[in-house]
Amino acid sequence: MKAALSSRVSVRIRARAVVSATLACVAVSAMMTPTVGAATRPARTATAQATIAVSSTFPKVTGDVLVLYRDTTDNLDVAKVSGSLSGLSGHPVVELWVSWFPFKGVPVEAATSTPKLSDGKGSYSFDRTPSSATKYFVKVVASAKAGAATVATSSTVEVYVTPNISLPANYKTPKCARPICTISVTLSGLIPPADAAQESAKYLYSYLGLNLNAKKEPPPPTEMKRYSFKVHKTVNTKTGEVTDQLRFSFSIGDDGYYFEWDVCTQDTLTVDGLGLPGHHDCGDATIPYPVPNHGYLG
Repeated sequence: MKAALSSRVSVRIRARAVVSATLACVAVSAMMTPTVGAATRPARTATAQATIAVSSTFPKVTGDVLVLYRDTTDNLDVAKVSGSLSGLSGHPVVELWVSWFPFKGVPVEAATSTPKLSDGKGSYSFDRTPSSATKYFVKVVASAKAGAATVATSSTVEVYVTPNISLPANYKTPKCARPICTISVTLSGLIPPADAAQESAKYLYSYLGLNLNAKKEPPPPTEMKRYSFKVHKTVNTKTGEVTDQLRFSFSIGDDGYYFEWDVCTQDTLTVDGLGLPGHHDCGDATIPYPVPNHGYLG
């Protein structure tokens, strides 16, 4: 008797990082009134401070903040740079300073914000869509006047960027023919044009996890192993458009089946500024399923 059929597909999306911190800068003095009969106490100073943090819609991967290049789904391409301010007065301006991979040039002022203060405190927020690994910090200047003094500077945070080469949103896994199941799929996405040729030339690692059961539908596999796919890649180096046509087959006989598959390329962050630092399973002989790190492979 033929068992019920089921299949599910997960396709990799690759990945950036961030740390928040504060840095005390120029002090502003404030006087205290001495109590009657007491000796005059020294003035107490308020120190201007600016914190900074980066977040994105995609969950952090091993502590790093990641955005997906030009993936507007749920704002996955947006890095939100934000922080709090304290110890300020007057009408200060927050300047966002940026440096890009490979970080050889001097930082550039990219945007400004005028915070509203209450009791010397305020906040700021900038939405950015980086195309490679990017570092951010903010300066707070006393006013919008040219040459205004810097009263606070934040620490520096880094955001990482990865392309998302994935299935169409309306893709449905086809039912398998018997006794050999053959799957043909097309993945597509965008890569920064300057990096498209190198990224598309990378070896595409492919994985398959398969459970069979002669009597019933089996549970999902707990791991996926390296498995040979036929791959045809095309890339437009002017636009960064990438297409990967994949085809693979496996035997299911007359059994019930449950399979998962995935593909990935290894990150080369220090070469092109894309992906995350460190190794994230891609290229290993076996990877667990579900894929750890929110499905990130690199």
